[in-house]
Amino acid sequence: MQPMESHHYSLTDSVADEDICPSGMFRCPEGRCILSLRVCDYQKDCDKGEDEFQACPPPECEPGQLSCGQYVWNKTYCIPPHHRCDMTVDCVDGTDEAECTYRKCQLEDFKCGRNNSGPCLPKEKHCDGYYDCRSRLDEEGCGPSHGVSCSLDQFRCANGQRCIDIVQKCNHRNDCGDNSDEEGCNFPPCHNGQFRCSNALCIPASFHCDGFRDCMDGTDEQNCTAIACPENKFLCPRGGLNNTPKCISRSQLCDGKKDCEDSADEETACYHDECAEWGFCDQLCTNTDGSYKCSCAPGYGPIDRTHCAAANSTAMMLYFVHDRSVWRINPRLKPDPSPQLIANTTGASGLDYHYDKNMLFWSDVKTRKIHSRPLWEEKPHLMVGMDFNLPGTWAPVALAVDWVGDKIYCADSIGQKIDVFEIDGRGHAIVLGSNLTNPGDIALDPTVG
Repeated sequence: MQPMESHHYSLTDSVADEDICPSGMFRCPEGRCILSLRVCDYQKDCDKGEDEFQACPPPECEPGQLSCGQYVWNKTYCIPPHHRCDMTVDCVDGTDEAECTYRKCQLEDFKCGRNNSGPCLPKEKHCDGYYDCRSRLDEEGCGPSHGVSCSLDQFRCANGQRCIDIVQKCNHRNDCGDNSDEEGCNFPPCHNGQFRCSNALCIPASFHCDGFRDCMDGTDEQNCTAIACPENKFLCPRGGLNNTPKCISRSQLCDGKKDCEDSADEETACYHDECAEWGFCDQLCTNTDGSYKCSCAPGYGPIDRTHCAAANSTAMMLYFVHDRSVWRINPRLKPDPSPQLIANTTGASGLDYHYDKNMLFWSDVKTRKIHSRPLWEEKPHLMVGMDFNLPGTWAPVALAVDWVGDKIYCADSIGQKIDVFEIDGRGHAIVLGSNLTNPGDIALDPTVG
């Protein structure tokens, strides 16, 4: 018999002629072997879900949710707070209705059940724009001017025409259309050297009156009498309306297109060394008179004028997060029938890869943690990840991995700072804690230190 290690098993390989599966695999009763990582991942992989009946720990509920006392796969475990003590049993063990003191119905109360039965609500909650009853009867027959009705985990806009997710409240965006979702918000003050937009977002003061609309409502370009460009932009003496000064991005310089009315972006600004700037060539750059030439390091070959690829590179894989899961696809092949690499993340946001350790890291803004997983699929028994977080309020919306120095950098959108950790989560420090404007992403080049 051939040694088991010499065979590559997929998630659906059958071992009907064997009684056991290789190390790091789990055998379903029907005879299939699945990765042990798929056991207790809250997804049915065996035909009847036996991989989820292995004394699995309960899932982590989202912030604000309540958990039941007992976890049973495929049964309700996390519930919204308004389902507690509502006379409807949601948990398999009934803990959501245990030790409840129900409202004693008053004569003028509204009853949620048909035939004048069920839980009672104060009369003020009848036709208040929210479904307070599980039956939704409290929002029936409210008249044509009532508008839409929302669930209790949503925000009802003041105009009564729209319901938005509660996380869209106070996000610096006018999601309602009447700006009611941005009223009464406790936004932090701007730092010194910042300009506050009318939606309370902070931008660098140098962006104020620079000819570019940086605030979503354009308030940074209102009532401006002079134009001063920041360092990353170029001033056109006559480029704006009525030949007024205008700032353009430096990436528009010397691109063969006239962006300044007097062609200053294609004439006076074109004498510079492209090789001294990042982004022109993948690897090697040689400056020439009025231009530049790209080349590749030994072991690499050109794939176009500026990009290089390893001579014997492996198949390209694209990893990305999509809310509740981490996906992996090969863009050059037909669609993968199972592109989900990791399911049931609660709010995956940022993602990066450690080249040397072959590990994937992603941030989750709902669990407020950094998660990781090795990608050694040839050694599935080693595919055990780790996670870490910071105490208190923390929202790691993005991360970048330093695969040279073994560090992880995180952008914290709530604390408006950049944190750094050792690769295992130890040794936390704040790299940048001031003059940040709602950081939403972060990029890192470990090769330059």
